[in-house]
Amino acid sequence: MIAQVLWIRARNYQLHRTLGMVGVVVAVLFVITAAVVVIGKPRPTEAARAILILPMHQLVIFSLFVAAGIRFRREAASHKRLMYIATFITVMTGMRRLQTLLDITTSPYQTLVVAVALLLLPLFVYDAFTLRRIHPVTWGGTLLVFAAIPLHSVVGYTAGWQNFADWLTNR
Repeated sequence: MIAQVLWIRARNYQLHRTLGMVGVVVAVLFVITAAVVVIGKPRPTEAARAILILPMHQLVIFSLFVAAGIRFRREAASHKRLMYIATFITVMTGMRRLQTLLDITTSPYQTLVVAVALLLLPLFVYDAFTLRRIHPVTWGGTLLVFAAIPLHSVVGYTAGWQNFADWLTNR
């Protein structure tokens, strides 16, 4: 992500595009690998199956943001925000793992709020100062990220999700 920004600042658009193509391949491999890891872990309890909705949600919105970033590659303001939020989603997952490694116990919701405060709030500040308004992609991306909370609370414990998660992880 940093290299991509630096190539644009240096006006090296061809290298930015080339690295972007590599990034698309990495994103596809990331989604496949992450799906295998998420699906490959047994979920024996109702709570474990309910929480599965969070990484699945992240994979879906990551994929949507990368695809939209590719689609809107010629609209710089939208493109950079879409790619930033897609990258944010991958970092958010890493933050949860880092907390586990450091033995910091928080709920997934608390991790989400901290991640948003640390990584998405600066995007709002950037928009406010550079555009004098908040870009629609910033709003939409943040809302989609936060959609994980009601999805988990409302859908995660339904019989339909529980059956789906059980089928997905115990095949």
